[in-house]
Amino acid sequence: MASNAGSDPDSRFRRVEVTRSSDEHLATTVVYALSEALDRNPNDLPVELNQVVDPDALERVFEERGETPRGPGRLVFEIADCEVTVTSSGRVTVVPIPPTAGVANAETDQSDETTVD
Repeated sequence: MASNAGSDPDSRFRRVEVTRSSDEHLATTVVYALSEALDRNPNDLPVELNQVVDPDALERVFEERGETPRGPGRLVFEIADCEVTVTSSGRVTVVPIPPTAGVANAETDQSDETTVD
């Protein structure tokens, strides 16, 4: 598995891109990429992969069918505050999802409320 991690000093997460080894299960590649992005041990992730996507189905989506290889494609899902993109070439990209502006504005709006007696 080859890795290319980028780091944002203002973020607790970082963007990670890895390419699956030919003998590695795709779900394993996803777990290791996610653990690298979150800077956690693979056994200590906040959410298990199988709670979000079926690991065997993930493998089947991109496997060859008979003598015909699968065409190009990608699968995108969210897990542990990250967006994970898996491509048919075996590349896995994990990108942190920034907090939404709506949440930040809601918190600001609450603190700016004035009560009149």
